[in-house]
Amino acid sequence: MFREVKGETLKRILLVDDDVAILRGLKPALTREGYDVVTTSNPTEVSSMISRESFDLIILDVRMPAKSGVEVFDELKKINPDMRFLFITAFLKSFSVESNAMLKRWQELLPDGNTDVLYKPFKLDDLYLKVEGLIGPAKGG
Repeated sequence: MFREVKGETLKRILLVDDDVAILRGLKPALTREGYDVVTTSNPTEVSSMISRESFDLIILDVRMPAKSGVEVFDELKKINPDMRFLFITAFLKSFSVESNAMLKRWQELLPDGNTDVLYKPFKLDDLYLKVEGLIGPAKGG
């Protein structure tokens, strides 16, 4: 899962968001923190990317036109139940009482230590804390 760069291993993150501006902003921010970041704006590519490459964390937007982050999550959890995810969303209703089934499921997922959520807009420090909480610091093994 780790990539070696100049003698150090870097943890890898796959960032998936249909908003290219989000990708352009978050990739350099996470790279500056020392993570190896791969991006895609097409959620339908994620399964094939996972089959070719290893990632320590998948950061997923919840609402995307081609396939939702939740659908991608469901597919990938079948492949690897221990895969770690950070959902990012501007839609507070995505995980609210309005959807009792989703809320119940979300309450089951969060305590597993492999899944978390960050609501947009957020501060980069909050993103860094969530990422480090899920996979630890960027460097190391």
